[in-house]
Amino acid sequence: MVEVGRATEQKIGSILDAAEQQDASDVFLQENEVPRLKINEPTGLVLATELMIGNLGIEACIRERRLSQIPGLIQIGAADGMHTVDDSLIELLLAERISLMDAMAHARDPNFVKEEFQKALKTQRKGWFAGIFRK
Repeated sequence: MVEVGRATEQKIGSILDAAEQQDASDVFLQENEVPRLKINEPTGLVLATELMIGNLGIEACIRERRLSQIPGLIQIGAADGMHTVDDSLIELLLAERISLMDAMAHARDPNFVKEEFQKALKTQRKGWFAGIFRK
């Protein structure tokens, strides 16, 4: 299992190091270089995603190697379609595709996942996966 938060920072760091050695002005992540998180279920695998869209803030953090700030910028960028792996885990919980224990075990911030999931249950909010997954 990959620790997504750390893996992402390490991966971006290694890509930047390689780009500096080659004096590259632009750095692109190939699809096969993006870390993925898979959670085992009795019925198979479920993919929890994290989506980051390059904007000025993200680009500045990468350029200045302030990689630990990227998850916060992804949360701020929710209106632009970005989401963290923790947001994805909450949606999978609401769709009843994973257990709370699995979600917390693989979350960047387990307390956030637990609290947001409990809030969603109290308000009976349906996740954006509602209707897509059928049991």
